[in-house]
Amino acid sequence: MVEFGSLSQRIERRSEIVSRSKHEALPTHALDLQDPRAAAEWHWRVGLPMATLVSVVFGFGLARVPPRGGRFARMLPAVLVFILYLLLLLLNQNAIARVDCRPCSACGSSTAPFGDRHPGSTAHVAAGEGLMLRIDRYIAKVLLQTILVVLLAFVGLTAIFALVEELRDGAAGYGFAIAAQYVAYTIPRRTYELVPYVVFLGTLVGLGSLASHSELTVLRASGMSVWRLFASAAMPALLVLTLSAALGEWGAPDAEEAGEAVKAHARQASERIKLRGGSWYREGGLFVNVDALDADGSLLGVRQYQLDDEHRLTAVRNARRARAEQDGWMLEDVVESNLADDAVSARRYAERRWRMQASPTLLSTRTLVQPRKLALSELAGQIDYMKREGLDSARHELAFWTKLLQPAATLSLTALALAFILGPLREVSMGSRLAVGVVAGLAFKYLQDLFGPMTMVYDLPAAVAVLLPILACAVGAVVAVRRLG
Repeated sequence: MVEFGSLSQRIERRSEIVSRSKHEALPTHALDLQDPRAAAEWHWRVGLPMATLVSVVFGFGLARVPPRGGRFARMLPAVLVFILYLLLLLLNQNAIARVDCRPCSACGSSTAPFGDRHPGSTAHVAAGEGLMLRIDRYIAKVLLQTILVVLLAFVGLTAIFALVEELRDGAAGYGFAIAAQYVAYTIPRRTYELVPYVVFLGTLVGLGSLASHSELTVLRASGMSVWRLFASAAMPALLVLTLSAALGEWGAPDAEEAGEAVKAHARQASERIKLRGGSWYREGGLFVNVDALDADGSLLGVRQYQLDDEHRLTAVRNARRARAEQDGWMLEDVVESNLADDAVSARRYAERRWRMQASPTLLSTRTLVQPRKLALSELAGQIDYMKREGLDSARHELAFWTKLLQPAATLSLTALALAFILGPLREVSMGSRLAVGVVAGLAFKYLQDLFGPMTMVYDLPAAVAVLLPILACAVGAVVAVRRLG
């Protein structure tokens, strides 16, 4: 527990608040950099134009790197870097401005509550920064602990429900061991999907614990603004988001594909995964149908239909097997029939190369894993391929934007949790906070599930469906926080 006696700060007088607002109205050249609040305002004004320069420099570097996911994959690091830069800029402004002084009995000037140190001195600023760092670390420790507990509880519950659902399927054709193995493979993906709601509930419980012990009251009474408190609560959320993004991009998709393969192999009692009705792939005038997927990723029962520019069938190829190579596929035991106006010729090949524009893993990815379970880069590749071939990519775009805007959704839910704790949920029990948190989280999820199909029906951009619930949550949180502040 923090000893709040050592963290005491003086509450600002009305005259000081008015003085602080005057700094925002002054031109940049008139700001007195000896005044901490004026210096904070100067740093903010200089930092905003620098954000443009940082974005340009980062954009040039990112443009030179050819990501495997296409142009959409470049957006994720760009958005994350820009958000991180603005957050650091805001934290820097607050750190500089949080220098609370009181009149010095010796000279009549201002000194800090840590001793006779004059404003603007190195020791004074260092003491203020050290105080805020201690508060930030304490809040982060409490929130990370509650987020971890909520995460373990929710992941455990969803895993148990998933295991029961797998065993309930009488036609599954596999026992408890295979079901448990499949559910274990899906845990990384479930963890990634639960992160926004887990962070929301964990923040709600953690801040509620601080409010129950009057610690938030002390922080607010000492002059800590609501938005500064939000910045402290957002730091552990950003840490969890960073780990979650890494898990969702590299760990969860591979584990999900392995789990689907395990289940499919068990259902077929063989090493071949039979695809319902086959899987279709199109590239220009070439249409490909695949019967099954082997355990090593090879395609079984490949049929290719080649059409000309007038959509007339010109060639048909049947291959027993196709194995993946670096630049395409190698068809084995191929029978090729070429259709002319007056004749049909057939030839047999032991091997024949099939070059394709997309990566060789595209077919296996499409056949096994649903769009929402793919990595962001894989979704971007799928979207590029489907748009290039004139296919409907609405489901993939919806999954792409849901993953891309997950940080914004999490931060908006964090702000909503803070508004709840500082407002109607300050004095209620922990059970009431959990109940409200679960209801609010479900409402947010149902909004996302509602707007998703609407974009497909009314042909709206997928980004709109994902942004609307986030904006609704963010606007509600901002309005509530402004009323509290």
